[in-house]
Amino acid sequence: MTTPVPSLGSIQEEVRAFWAQVLNHESLTNDDPFTLVGGTPTQGSRLASLIAARYKVMIYQTWILKVPTISQQSAAIFEFLKASRGKKEVAQTAN
Repeated sequence: MTTPVPSLGSIQEEVRAFWAQVLNHESLTNDDPFTLVGGTPTQGSRLASLIAARYKVMIYQTWILKVPTISQQSAAIFEFLKASRGKKEVAQTAN
């Protein structure tokens, strides 16, 4: 039996919470680019690790730069989870 895919809204809330935790910054909008709100490479790695652990997928730090906003990251995760629960890599979603 497969696990149900979380709603886009719940994914977005979780991703926003990860950003707030990593950046120590609560005033984020869904369309703020990661680097423009102060995200560093080290924080990008930490964010990628949190997302990967939560959704059981492989996320690379470069994905954070290619898919730089909460909205884009949430949508990519949502579409990936809908499309295939068997694959384990989201990193190539944005080319």
